Amino acid sequence: MKKSLITNKWLWITSALFAIAVVAFLFIPKNGHDFEIDGIYYKVVNDTSNEVKVTYKGNDCKDYSHEYSGVVVIPNKLTYEGKNYIVTEIDDYAFSGCSKITSISIPNSVWNIGFCAFSGCEGLKEIHISDLAAWCEMSFYDLTDNAGDSPLNYADGLYLNDELITDLVVPKDVTEIGAHSFEGYKNIRSVVLHKGIATIHKSAFFNCANLIDVTFADEVEYIGPYAFDGTPWLENQPDGEVYIGNLLYKYKGEMSSNTSIVIKDGT
Repeated sequence: MKKSLITNKWLWITSALFAIAVVAFLFIPKNGHDFEIDGIYYKVVNDTSNEVKVTYKGNDCKDYSHEYSGVVVIPNKLTYEGKNYIVTEIDDYAFSGCSKITSISIPNSVWNIGFCAFSGCEGLKEIHISDLAAWCEMSFYDLTDNAGDSPLNYADGLYLNDELITDLVVPKDVTEIGAHSFEGYKNIRSVVLHKGIATIHKSAFFNCANLIDVTFADEVEYIGPYAFDGTPWLENQPDGEVYIGNLLYKYKGEMSSNTSIVIKDGT
């Protein structure tokens, strides 16, 4: 009798634990797509403002290896089941591992690109945009102190209305250059920053291997770390204090223990 009671007790506990596990599984938040249109997968970000983000297929970014390939054109607006949406983000891992993507068009409605969104996109050659100001102010997930997730770390060409950007003239309505905006971009040779730009965030032009000429205005108020590191422009500056307008950007070269620095008036 005692053995039967013990057995029944364990059966009850096991059944209860199984039921809890099933309920827990049913209520685990899914990170995958909510719907698909024209081969692009979307997840609803905000039902009130009807915002969606581009994401991967399935419930995990590793469920499918090449759900995106070739030319990908992200629309700024779309309609699904009679409801209108606006595309505002590219999700974490959205295109991760999609090595067969060759070109992507990103609309000016997108303001944020998530963590590892383009990791492993070795085949990506072209990024197409229609609004340079929107790109300059884009938010990129910041993985470390100096390495973001800009797709320009992979793509050779950034195209504005199908014209390759090599000599960048920042639009006058831009007041800030976002962190990692042009990081790793190989084709950029020169940058003109007008006097309305107050802030250049960290790593904005980090590792732009062919950037040789930068025109600054004295009104720049802040330049973040690594903003121009890894560029020929910085390499060509003489050792010592490097000034950008009225800002002391950094000290270049070896600093011995008896180094003396005199900061300019007005810095």
